[in-house]
Amino acid sequence: MNKTLYYIGNFNFKDESAATKLVYNNSVLLRSIGYHVVLVGNYNPKQKTSKFKYSIYKEFESIKIPFQKNFNQLFLDIKLSSELANLINQNSTNSSSYVIFYGSPSFSSFLYLIKSKLTNCVIFGNHVDMSSVNHGNIILWPIKIIDRFLIVNFYLKYTRGMICVSSYIDKFYKRNKFTNTIILPPLSESIDTNIDINLKQEKNIKFFYAGTPFPTDGRFVSKSAYKDRLDSIIEFVHNLYDTYKMKVELNIFGITKNQYLKVVKHHEKILKMNYGIINFFGLKKREDVEDVLRKSHFSVLIRNSNKMTNSGFSTKLVESISNGIPVISNLTSDINKYLIEDKNALFISHDPAKSAEIFVAKIFNLNYSKMKKYCKQNNPFSPSLHKQKIKSFLYNEF
Repeated sequence: MNKTLYYIGNFNFKDESAATKLVYNNSVLLRSIGYHVVLVGNYNPKQKTSKFKYSIYKEFESIKIPFQKNFNQLFLDIKLSSELANLINQNSTNSSSYVIFYGSPSFSSFLYLIKSKLTNCVIFGNHVDMSSVNHGNIILWPIKIIDRFLIVNFYLKYTRGMICVSSYIDKFYKRNKFTNTIILPPLSESIDTNIDINLKQEKNIKFFYAGTPFPTDGRFVSKSAYKDRLDSIIEFVHNLYDTYKMKVELNIFGITKNQYLKVVKHHEKILKMNYGIINFFGLKKREDVEDVLRKSHFSVLIRNSNKMTNSGFSTKLVESISNGIPVISNLTSDINKYLIEDKNALFISHDPAKSAEIFVAKIFNLNYSKMKKYCKQNNPFSPSLHKQKIKSFLYNEF
C-alpha cells in the first residue's frame, strides 16, 4: 500500500509547538502502516500573500499556507483552498487520497471551501481540545465561538471517522451518533539517555515545568482560561520549601518572570522569598530545555478540572515519560489511563498546600530508581503500541 494522506490543519512547523509535535508523531505512526504523509500547516507572512511554501519538515513533505487573522483572509481562502484542492485532486486520479483535518489552517470557512472542491477523497478529523475563549478582546469572543462551532459541525457532517485525543472528546462524538472513532493520545518515541539521576544523592529535589500556561502578549486572561496552573505549581514548591523545609528547585521554561508577573501579580512576594529556588528561563532552544528535563527528578503539572483540560491531553506528560522522567500531576483528562501511581507518576491535588502534604508523605518511602527504570522500559505513548489501533480505525472505512 502506498496511499497518499494529507494531514491538514492549524500547526506551524515549529518544533516547540504542541500541535506540531502531535501531528508529526501521528504522521510517523501513519507512515509506519504504509501511508505517504504530506503535512499541510500554516505560516504567518509579514505582508499579504497567496504563496504556498514547499519544504521538507524533518522527513515529511510539507506545504505551508499563509494565514493572517484579518477579514481579508476570508477572501484569500477562496484562492488558497482551490489551489490546495487542485493539488490533492491531481494526486488522486487513479485512486483515492485521504485527508485528516486537524482543525483548519485558516478560519473554519476554509474547511467548507476545500471540501466543495475535493474529488475522490476520504476525509477524517483529528479533534484534540475544547479550549476556552475567555481571553483577549471580549468583542472577539463570539467570533471564536462561532469559528469553533463551524469546525465541529464540519467534522460531524463531512468526516468518515474521528481521531480523538481523549475519552471526553470521544464521548462527545458518540453522543452525536458517530460510530467510527479512536482515542489516540499525543505520541512520542522513548529517548535513550545516559543521564542517571539518583534522588538520594542529590542536594535538591529538582522539579521541571515547560510551557505557556496562559497568553503572555498582554491580553486579559481569565483564570478559567489558564491552560496550566503554574501559579499552583509555584505555591506547591513554595510550601515544600517554606513549610516542610525541603531542599527543592523548580526550573520553568517557556515564560519569563516578567511575563508571569504581568498576569499573576500577587506572586511577586513569593518569588522574592524563593529567589534561586524558583527559576524562570523563558524561551530556550529545544535541546537545552530537554537537557534540563533529563537532569530533573520530576516534571510537574497542575490543571483545573474543566471542559478545556479534560477534553485535551498534555504533551508535557508525554515528553516527560518519553525522556524517562516521572510525572507529578493531579488527575484530569485520561491521565490515569496511561500513568500509574508509584510506577511512572505521583498523583497530587489541585490544591497546592494539600499537594505538598501528599508529596511529603510519599517521597521518603519512594523507590525513585525503580520509577526511573519503569519509565524507560514502559512508554505508553510509543507509536508502536498504537499501530494496530490506528490500522483498524482506518481500514474500517477504506
